Amino acid sequence: MTTAVASEDGKSLYTAGKEGSIIKWDLCTGKKLSVAYKQRSVKGKQKADPGGHTDEIWTLALSSDGKYLASGGMDCVIGVWDVESTDGISWVKGFTGHRDSISVSVPTFDLSGSANVSPVSRIP
Repeated sequence: MTTAVASEDGKSLYTAGKEGSIIKWDLCTGKKLSVAYKQRSVKGKQKADPGGHTDEIWTLALSSDGKYLASGGMDCVIGVWDVESTDGISWVKGFTGHRDSISVSVPTFDLSGSANVSPVSRIP
């Protein structure tokens, strides 16, 4: 295992590793709920959107609402997954361009209803 992320409600854990698959676990029972398996790759050819990872997965990030999982790895693909799909972990979209780490950001709202959306976290 190279990476893991838990849902904010503490019900699910997502793990991934060198085998190129993502596994969703039930944290209450410890049971494996679903697996998104590594995709086959053709040497020398990379699809723009391969439908999954073709190599090691190094990083995972889960949206705060728990609906989407982002993944990145050695295959130079950043993947977006629907983790609430009736088919298990379902591929939504892929982007090429290698990343060592990723994070998920959603708009936050204050009591007046204005949105604060920042693509960069600033540390004072």
